[in-house]
Amino acid sequence: MSYYNNCGYGGNYGGNYGSYGGQGDGLKGPLAILRRISLGTTISVHFDSVERVGRFLGIENGTVLLLVGGTIYYISIKKITAVDIP
Repeated sequence: MSYYNNCGYGGNYGGNYGSYGGQGDGLKGPLAILRRISLGTTISVHFDSVERVGRFLGIENGTVLLLVGGTIYYISIKKITAVDIP
């Protein structure tokens, strides 16, 4: 499952239907994916030309918390361009 912001098929699909799979919950973009996965899920987050792969720890005040090799990264949802779930 992937969502790509503003590029290709993934961006249009997620943007048009509000959420991946057309569930119609009103959420768009990476937030639509992140709201549907469980805590502790391994994800890949793309932002600022960087990719981080780690365990999803949740969302706090518009920031995604990602555990990567013992370090917690705080990534603004607005900066995320893609989310992949391997």
